[in-house]
Amino acid sequence: MVTLYIGTPLKDVPLLFILDDVAGNTKEARQNLWNFFQGSSRRMDFGFMRIVDDPNQADFFLLPHIYFSLKKIKVIRGTKEYLAPLLRLAEASKKNILVFALADTDEYVDIPHAFVFRYGQYGYRKRDNEIIIPPYTEPALSPRLMEYRRNVWKGIALRNKEEKPTVSFCGWADFPNIYRFLTYIVRVGLAYARIYAFGDTHAIVRLHGIYWRRRAMHVLRGSHLLNTVFILRRSYSAQKGRDGENSISGEAAEKEYIESILHSDFVLAPRGNANASIRFFEALSLGRIPVLIDTDCILPFADKIKYEDFVVVVPYTDIKNAEKRIRVFYDTLSNEEFHRRQTMAREAFEMLRPDSFLRVVLPELKGKKYGYSA
Repeated sequence: MVTLYIGTPLKDVPLLFILDDVAGNTKEARQNLWNFFQGSSRRMDFGFMRIVDDPNQADFFLLPHIYFSLKKIKVIRGTKEYLAPLLRLAEASKKNILVFALADTDEYVDIPHAFVFRYGQYGYRKRDNEIIIPPYTEPALSPRLMEYRRNVWKGIALRNKEEKPTVSFCGWADFPNIYRFLTYIVRVGLAYARIYAFGDTHAIVRLHGIYWRRRAMHVLRGSHLLNTVFILRRSYSAQKGRDGENSISGEAAEKEYIESILHSDFVLAPRGNANASIRFFEALSLGRIPVLIDTDCILPFADKIKYEDFVVVVPYTDIKNAEKRIRVFYDTLSNEEFHRRQTMAREAFEMLRPDSFLRVVLPELKGKKYGYSA
């Protein structure tokens, strides 16, 4: 059991996702948080955590709101009304603080004695007190689409080997108009200028996901060794009925996205706006092999999960050889072994579910002494 002290949360700021369950305020959307393919239970189990009223009885203090949501509101209300008093009480109680900084940013969180959970970070910037987690995001899906996803999970079938494997991508990788395309060209140009003019060797990995998606598809498109199925959206919001400046059925877009994963052997999974990919984890959830374009990424549980057994990792510096890396991975496997690797992908996903992940991590953190910091 892990005990948590949260004080009195702000009333008009959404609670951290784990607290709906811990506090008994379970919601259908929260039950399906990120893990859209949870199986028959339809919910996560956070029963190993308990909120306590006495800070001295707590294993940790927990910031009950996503850190960056506090930064979005007025500083006076976010910091002075809640955060500063909580930090003072944690210091007086000599307790470490759990902070969930779930946002598409690598901005540091400078809170003393804190363990910071985040998904968007680079290897060269990671601090010792940062814990990399999957991008736990709340789905913006209708109940009908939720049910569709659950039914898909129940019928997942393993893929058999064919002469040529199929690599898919479905998502934002195109532009709604010429203006967006030109701003993209400018951003890419500025990144290369920082490299050559200022020696900023990290500028290239910090380019947004659309650059890496287009680079990877450019390399793989037209391959004679792979079948490729690429569906390019003109905006991020296809599930909400927008494809750039055009309308699109949100339900149809969602199903097309899922079907593109199910009907492929490998799923192209470059980073998004953050240095992480939700698509990477959804591919695992469906028992498919992600092709990770490694832009100095850090994967969660990297010390516990042998990702190389069921993930094709392509360093961004070797993206030109992505086709070769996929074929080398594929050609060394028998059909039986290919089935096993797909099963391993799904099993890894089970370890990465929010409840499974925290059930392992929080007891490990209990062993850290007070005063732990970056």
